[in-house]
Amino acid sequence: MKLLLENWRKYLAEEAKITVPFYRADAVFSAARLEQLCSAVGKEYVIHRREGEPEYIGTYMSPDRDALMPYASGEAGQTKGQFGAMTELEILEFDGIDEAIFDSNVLPWIDISQQKNQKILKQIFGPGIEKYIEPIIEAQNQFFDPEIADPMFARFFTDEEITVKPGSNKYMEKARKVLGSYTGGLVDAMRHDPELIDYFLTNKNRLEWVEFNFRMHPDGSGTKVKQVAIYDLENGGKEVSCEDALERLNETPT
Repeated sequence: MKLLLENWRKYLAEEAKITVPFYRADAVFSAARLEQLCSAVGKEYVIHRREGEPEYIGTYMSPDRDALMPYASGEAGQTKGQFGAMTELEILEFDGIDEAIFDSNVLPWIDISQQKNQKILKQIFGPGIEKYIEPIIEAQNQFFDPEIADPMFARFFTDEEITVKPGSNKYMEKARKVLGSYTGGLVDAMRHDPELIDYFLTNKNRLEWVEFNFRMHPDGSGTKVKQVAIYDLENGGKEVSCEDALERLNETPT
């Protein structure tokens, strides 16, 4: 694992050529946060994280602006606050693939002991995933349950509402624990693997049901804010200026 991380840092320092813009969607809860975002152009992105929250909170980003747009404009129904924000980022270096691609989007739902699913894995992450096939199978032997996994995987391809077997939350917790997403385990190794990252970032034939997400460093280093757009969630997600949004946030309720 130590060697993998050293190779990843060397790759970032010497070889990585990240030419595509990345994006980060945020909810804006206060005038202070709005000012922080709007004044960040040309500087590192400032991560908003409450005291005691894990360091990965606030680091999610993606080159896929369209996928993030509903979270900035309020269309997804998950953004809480009066305004939303979309920040465009230039990335000099970053912390790897989002661990959720592995431990939430893919590995809990498809049985990698099956050849057809190994092909799917290689289509997502490229030939570099081959060295992880056996460790993944060994890990899945400890948690994989087709009665939970199969109907959940089916939801990726249909708009029909499917009832997932009770206990799926515990299932996910066990899967993440076994896969070692945050503990220097298998997922942590895969998401930092330069070969997997390069393929995942540049693959033009991505599967639609696999999210296209990455993580910036926990302190926001390696980022440079190019521009920030603010959206009025109380007015249908209409784009507004930072000045207009700030004026409304500073208004004293009567």
